Amino acid sequence: MFSMKKIISAAAFGLLAASGAQAATLYSNGPAGSSSNWCVGDNQCGGSFEIVTPITLATDASLSSLNFTLGSFNAFSATNTVHVDIWNAAPTVGTWASSSVFAGNQSATDVNNFITVSLPNANLSAGQYWLGLIVANDTGTSTYLTSGETGSSQQFDVNAGTFSPVFFNATVPLMAVQVNGVSAVPEPSSIALLLAGLGLMGVSARRKLK
Repeated sequence: MFSMKKIISAAAFGLLAASGAQAATLYSNGPAGSSSNWCVGDNQCGGSFEIVTPITLATDASLSSLNFTLGSFNAFSATNTVHVDIWNAAPTVGTWASSSVFAGNQSATDVNNFITVSLPNANLSAGQYWLGLIVANDTGTSTYLTSGETGSSQQFDVNAGTFSPVFFNATVPLMAVQVNGVSAVPEPSSIALLLAGLGLMGVSARRKLK
């Protein structure tokens, strides 16, 4: 028969597992500010343009979603997806594929210009990466909102549909982005629950020996 302490201990471990599985903000370069007036879409503005922004992960993590905000020019609709590229080195036309660690069209939703893009739990180590975004299947003009932080993004001209690079177009205002997921490093509250559970297990074991 299970003792109360064993039950409490098991509950503590359950809470630890549950808290560790909750997605949190892994990276954000600040709230979205003003419109950049630069395009971030497919088949628009006289071409197809991908915006590339540097991001940093403080710990190993499993990504679950990302967010960015479109400006007053927003052609996003239910038929749109967002093509996501992630590189472990600043991409160029020549290194586009060789430095890629993630690429693919992802489902996305739009709530008042705030875009949420689902990611299939991409697992990345701590470090600096470069995040490329392009609104796919676009039929109009979509521009992005900038971050208030210091820095810049890059705009690449890419082939429509395949999103392979054509040429580097321009250095552009820093795009406001947020990356969400589960960190491999436990939160302090999770560590406290783990220690509490271990303590209760120790007490129970000592009493059994007596």
